[in-house]
Amino acid sequence: MKPIKNLEPIAKWILRCAAVVYVFSLYYKSLQSFEFSNIHYLLNFIYCLFFVLLFIGGFQKGNTLTIISGIVVSLISVYKVYWEFNGSFLDTQLYVFLMLLGIGVFFTSRGNS
Repeated sequence: MKPIKNLEPIAKWILRCAAVVYVFSLYYKSLQSFEFSNIHYLLNFIYCLFFVLLFIGGFQKGNTLTIISGIVVSLISVYKVYWEFNGSFLDTQLYVFLMLLGIGVFFTSRGNS
């Protein structure tokens, strides 16, 4: 069976939309506090900001915004995977950030093409 190549752009937009909505739902409560002196708050704010930029980058012709956003999302996801790892591979938060890392690496490697 051959893959359906015409569904790839739809799949990319589903990934973008789902990631933005998921990250905002994950950090909505903590982002309402406006604690810019807390390093975890700043990282969560930057994380959400670059997921929005990843979404906006899909509307542009160039790949630069998508690639830079993917790099930042990947780096913060690596940090969050490291932070969430508590010696157990059964922790679901670890795999959430691992999937978000995969989304960041995907858009870093593919851009908008």
